[in-house]
Amino acid sequence: RRPKPVLYGYRFREDYYVSGGGGYVLTRKGLNLFGSYINNDSRYFECKSPMEDIMVGSCFKRIFEIAPKDETKDLITVGETIDDEGRERFHPQPFRVHFNGPLNKIARYWIYDKAFHHNLFGYESISKTTISFHYTQPEDMYQMDSLLYHIREFDKEVCLSHS
Repeated sequence: RRPKPVLYGYRFREDYYVSGGGGYVLTRKGLNLFGSYINNDSRYFECKSPMEDIMVGSCFKRIFEIAPKDETKDLITVGETIDDEGRERFHPQPFRVHFNGPLNKIARYWIYDKAFHHNLFGYESISKTTISFHYTQPEDMYQMDSLLYHIREFDKEVCLSHS
C-alpha cells in the first residue's frame, strides 16, 4: 500500500513543510492527528512559531517522531500536489510572478532555492487545476474569474460574420 499524506500544499525541500501563503490542506486523518497531539500545551510549545505554516510543519514533524508507529503507519507528512504534466497547483507567489518569472531576489530565492520541484515559469508552470496563488487581492480574483469563466474563447466564425 502507498502511504497516505496528511498535508498538501506547495512543497519545500524540507520534507515536512509547505507554504502557508498559497494555502494548504489537511486531510481528515491529518487534522485528527494534529488535534490529538497539539491539545497538550507542552507539545504545542515544542513546535510553536510566529509563522503558522512553519508551526504546522514542525508540529507534524514532531508528531511523526513521538506518535506510536501504529498511528502513523501508512502515513507520510506531505502529499504530491503537482499535476500529471508537472505543473504546480499551489503557488507561493502571485500569478504574475509564476507567469512572468521572479523579478527580485526574495521571490527568486523562494522559487529557485527552496522549492521541492523544479519550477518553470510562464504557461508551463501553472496547472489547469490550480488551487491557489499567494498575495492575490480581491480585484485580481475578479479578473481571473472573468478570464477563466466569462470571456468567450476566440471563435473564427463569429469574427468572419462581423467583418
